[in-house]
Amino acid sequence: MAPLEGPVAIAALADAVLLGCVIVQSCMYFKNSERKVWLLTILVSLILLLLLSHLSCMAAWLWASMQADIANISVPGFATILFGLSSVFGAVILLFERFFFSYRILKETNNHLLAFAFFILCIFSFTAGVGAASVFFMNATADITSQLGGKWIFPLMIISGLVCDMAISIAAAYCLRSQIPTDITDAMGRVTRLFHFLAETGCVTSLFGLVTVIVYWPTRSNLAWISLFVSMPGVFANAFLAALNSRSQLCDDITHQRRFGIGEELIDSTVKRQPIMIAISHRVEKHSEKNPV
Repeated sequence: MAPLEGPVAIAALADAVLLGCVIVQSCMYFKNSERKVWLLTILVSLILLLLLSHLSCMAAWLWASMQADIANISVPGFATILFGLSSVFGAVILLFERFFFSYRILKETNNHLLAFAFFILCIFSFTAGVGAASVFFMNATADITSQLGGKWIFPLMIISGLVCDMAISIAAAYCLRSQIPTDITDAMGRVTRLFHFLAETGCVTSLFGLVTVIVYWPTRSNLAWISLFVSMPGVFANAFLAALNSRSQLCDDITHQRRFGIGEELIDSTVKRQPIMIAISHRVEKHSEKNPV
């Protein structure tokens, strides 16, 4: 278990930092949203809960593994199941983030065939992720190191996720190409717009997935790639929340169906504009009968 404990410990530390970023971004969303979209509010809360569960299961497995090494015994079966549960929670977070960006592209392009292809890619990558996690449930008493190194489902999961993320990012960048302002002259404005563009298109997740695929092949034997794999749900959760918080006119985009309209059906029906009362006064002036003219 020693080859796996090191990468998981590094990933757990990085995941804790990412969880803190998710909590901060969630508080920013709950505080700064002018109009509450109930579906997005539920989604943010669910992703926060899933990421917390993901980190808790991974930390519990790491603790049980270290205790087993100290006592010179095999890792108990429940610890391996916790590792599998952590993988399932991470796969669900990735699925929600990919569905979110796919739906935004659907509302922007109104291309149902393209959206259907994206949804198929999302489901396929999620199925591969759940299939990889099921390995830990089917044989909980086996060595995790041998399971991670000898299964074909893990490279399929990583590659399918990369293909899905890159396709979504390219489509989002294509949709946003006309939204990039060309009249920004100062460097700070260009940098700010670049960060907004990366957040709105989900390019960060594609770059992270590309790095994971590149690192996987040379480090397949020593399992160093598992650090990136365990940290992936935290990166995707932050990318999702950054897409919500980076744009200052989300509610206007939802209402007016401009940039990435999410649909007025997602707006809380309790939020309504107050009717504008216009009072018109009519004054009749009484002219004098004695007109000098």
